[in-house]
Amino acid sequence: MRQSAYCAISMGGLRDAGCDGAAGGGIWSGAPWAEAGPAGLLVGGALLLALALALLLLVRHQWQSVRRDGARALQEQVREAERRRIGHDIHDDLGQHLLALKMECCTLRRHLPQDATALHGQVDLISGHLDLTLTSLRCVINALRPPALCAGLDAALAAQLADFSRIHGLRHTLDAPPDACAAAAPHALLLFRLTQEALSNIARHAGARQVVVALRLRGDARARELLLTIADDGVGLPASGFRRGCGLAGMEERSAAAGGCFRVSSEAGLGTVLTLALPLGQAASATVAA
Repeated sequence: MRQSAYCAISMGGLRDAGCDGAAGGGIWSGAPWAEAGPAGLLVGGALLLALALALLLLVRHQWQSVRRDGARALQEQVREAERRRIGHDIHDDLGQHLLALKMECCTLRRHLPQDATALHGQVDLISGHLDLTLTSLRCVINALRPPALCAGLDAALAAQLADFSRIHGLRHTLDAPPDACAAAAPHALLLFRLTQEALSNIARHAGARQVVVALRLRGDARARELLLTIADDGVGLPASGFRRGCGLAGMEERSAAAGGCFRVSSEAGLGTVLTLALPLGQAASATVAA
């Protein structure tokens, strides 16, 4: 009795809503389950509900992916701003105090008697320690934010490759269009450091004659990514028994922390190609002007 009443209510409600297949004008008209009665209508409704849930989950997944990309880009921008601030603070505060001490040592040395050999030696020793401290301080500041990046990523990469070619006698090619460099601004430090480490590995292990560095922007407004490739024509990596050293492991960790994918492609005698694919995403793309 309860089932019959339930079916009657369900069918009546569907007819009142214009959803009865027999009425010929509802959303059920022509559906395979329209002629199957109440059970068929329930099955059809369940299928449509499952489809709606699947679409909802898909949209939710895509939205979360966009939010993750945007959060990574924002975190990298915040870290870059903090590194720049710390570098400026160290330079303007601690650096100036050390420089003042260095000048005081020079003044003290000039006023010492000529026959005070022991004191001259002590002042020279203190001055030498100050020189080493200032050198270490510059290294720390450069590690936080290389001065070359102040002129932009393209200029920094060009200067880096020019020095590399001059020191090691290798030819180089840089392909970094303005649009890619502009989009890469929030990740400029990461890309600069990866290129720096890759060039160091090439100089030490590759035996190459030429290196090619390319930075590309691919995708559309909804899903964009940066693609950094560093290729050499050296001896390549062995086909078996190869173990990644600290350099490649560090590059992979840096890339993963920024949400990127780092790959190494190589064949013995055919050189090595390092690739970083760094997603920007919709939210990240909107924030691009380290």
